[in-house]
Amino acid sequence: MSEKPTTTSGQNHRKRKLEDVPSANGEYGHPKSQKKLIGGEKKKTQRQIKRRHVDDKVEVAERASSMKIPTRNHEDQAQTQLVPRTSREADTIYPTILPSFNQSSVAQTTRNLSAKNNLCRRCAKLDLDTLLSRSHKTQAGQPAKKLSPVPSWETASCTLCSLFQSTLDPFWSTQVGRKVPVRTYSSNKMVDKVWSSISTNLLELGSCGRYIVSQPEGVEGPVKIIKDEIGCFGCVKDWISLCSSQHRICGLEVRPASTCRKLIDCETRAIVPGEDRPYVALSYVWGLTSDFSEDSNRLPANLPNTIQDAITVTKRLGYRYLWVDRYCIDQKNEQETADQVGKMDLIYNNAELTIIAAIGEDPNYGLPGVSLRKREPEHLTACAKIGRHFLISIDAWPKTAVEGTRWTTRAWTYQEALLSRRRLVFSKEQMYFECYGMYCCESLKLPLETLHRKDMQGFKSVFCSEKRVGIFPKGVGTTAVEIVRRIEEYSKLNLSHPSDILKGMLGIFHAFQRSRLRIYHCGGIPILPSIPEKSAGKPIDGWTRAMGFFNGLFWDVESKSDRRPGFPSWSWTGWYGPVKWEVGVWPSIKVDPNVQVRVELVDGQLQALEDLQTWSMHPGISNIIRITAWTIEVKILRYWREGDKDEYEARLELEDGGHLDWRFQLISKVEVSPGDLCKGIILGHKEGPIPAAPLEPIILVCGKFGGTMERIGLGSIRRFTCDRYDKDGVQELKEKPVSVAALIEALRSGARLALDPGFKEPPELVKLWEEIRLG
Repeated sequence: MSEKPTTTSGQNHRKRKLEDVPSANGEYGHPKSQKKLIGGEKKKTQRQIKRRHVDDKVEVAERASSMKIPTRNHEDQAQTQLVPRTSREADTIYPTILPSFNQSSVAQTTRNLSAKNNLCRRCAKLDLDTLLSRSHKTQAGQPAKKLSPVPSWETASCTLCSLFQSTLDPFWSTQVGRKVPVRTYSSNKMVDKVWSSISTNLLELGSCGRYIVSQPEGVEGPVKIIKDEIGCFGCVKDWISLCSSQHRICGLEVRPASTCRKLIDCETRAIVPGEDRPYVALSYVWGLTSDFSEDSNRLPANLPNTIQDAITVTKRLGYRYLWVDRYCIDQKNEQETADQVGKMDLIYNNAELTIIAAIGEDPNYGLPGVSLRKREPEHLTACAKIGRHFLISIDAWPKTAVEGTRWTTRAWTYQEALLSRRRLVFSKEQMYFECYGMYCCESLKLPLETLHRKDMQGFKSVFCSEKRVGIFPKGVGTTAVEIVRRIEEYSKLNLSHPSDILKGMLGIFHAFQRSRLRIYHCGGIPILPSIPEKSAGKPIDGWTRAMGFFNGLFWDVESKSDRRPGFPSWSWTGWYGPVKWEVGVWPSIKVDPNVQVRVELVDGQLQALEDLQTWSMHPGISNIIRITAWTIEVKILRYWREGDKDEYEARLELEDGGHLDWRFQLISKVEVSPGDLCKGIILGHKEGPIPAAPLEPIILVCGKFGGTMERIGLGSIRRFTCDRYDKDGVQELKEKPVSVAALIEALRSGARLALDPGFKEPPELVKLWEEIRLG
């Protein structure tokens, strides 16, 4: 028996009419429009179809010969066949991994052939009925068996081998002696809860995250066909329509006029005034190219592929106007650029939809499946019917495809996705849609109404995580904690131009400023409310912006960092690398209500923080602030390394004539020398877990550089991490830690903890109330 030629899923198949595909009952034609022919009409029709098949077979044989691929006689063909397509798919290619070009286009055979004739010996022994009907109690599924190494598979002649290989990572093809594990899952036990809305079993080979699904409904089932080209955007229109008609959270109460200065008219390719027009926005990787339109009123003749494809998608979705930064902002006009960068939150939030080009290093890549950029063969749907099972492949949940792309590593694109109400993501595998209420993907038709809550305002909580709908957070956030979470996430991302560090966050800052929280920022430092998280307590009376600013200064770097030029040391924007806040301690931090913060203007004048409405990119504001608070002297003693921590030991003077030798972490890579005198600003005091515990001063350490002080470290003075010396220089014994249980018992009994010889009142530091000029 000759070998069957190998084909790749979704490729190398000629277009064929639906009438050429036999249905399950052996009739030809579309199942909905099929008429039963009688007598001579039926024989005539069968003769015509058979004659056409013979011609096709000759053509296929000639093509296979030219490709040096062995053909297969019809007599050796197995019973494996295609399921008839719907009328929508009547004139399109039906992708399949079936190993013969003429598999679905030959006349129905009268021989009673077994599907096993189409399988190798190994696959013929697989009990698909058992594998695809197992029950599972956990998300982990169950190991089924291990298949022989991939190099030994008969992918040229075995349908199941071909199907299995189409879901594997190319890595497995090189593993000569390594067996491939097979695991089975129940859809209602998957980690991605959305699968629970579908009742089926799944196979996974090689832990690759791509599944094979048993779908009794054939192509009419929930797992849909992914082709190399996107033939129809009907599903996307349906998603947008449902969101627009049902989700109040995704709507606009009032459309602000002229948010965008300019828009692209996709019909005429002219750049027109923004005015009050519904539009689509584009989020993409800018790359190293800087091509701009020489004519400010018209697009250039040759556009990058991603921009051209975005225009195509905009039109196919029924919209006319598109906003793209490189053409809708005059990059040479500083005033216009500053104005539009300051409105990024409104530009993306007001867009009817944001197209996200999640794949590609620059705008020349294109949107996969739209025009020139076809989807790669390994991402297309593979399917086959083995016996009574219609098996179809599906990629992992789109989150996996989006994560790790260059787009997710860019700082500018972070806020663009976060601020958008509706997002249509183009990954290398498929399209993915997410709004503030639901998510959908091209490869899986979900019962959207069933997944929604009764009020239809969004998916039920079981289908979403606590803070995310699907891939993206639920907006910028609704609590003070979330603004620092946004900064933490943003600080991990990359910028081509370090000077854009604050610009790339302005949209998010403005969104928080416009929210009910009314959180402003000063140079990137959020001015926090008195109660960062929901609690039963009441806001602190007399809370000031200066106190909120002090709370915002409790950030730290993950590792020693270099200074970012052009930005202040007191702000995270002045340092490279990720930053973090210990938000869990916020409710326990007490800030002196008398602290003051003034901003120094470039002309030397001072502006009180209380009177500063917005920092933004005001040209009159300098990087210098003046802080009035309690300060201490910090004398550097030595460098200290303990485990993986780089610390400095410093001396702090006590009011009783003694001193503390205190250790803190330096954030700067610039070393300080023993004997250097630094300043410590007392930002606040942290309370212990119960009222009787002593307060821990939190110190912002500043070193002198030129005429100003700069932030170099942050730390808290803990009673059990300092060495205490009396006025004679004699070290006191380490204080014995008091257990929480002992403290609680003492409080209940009314006993004074001071009677415990291991307990001592916190030391009184020698401090001075003064103003520090911090840059």
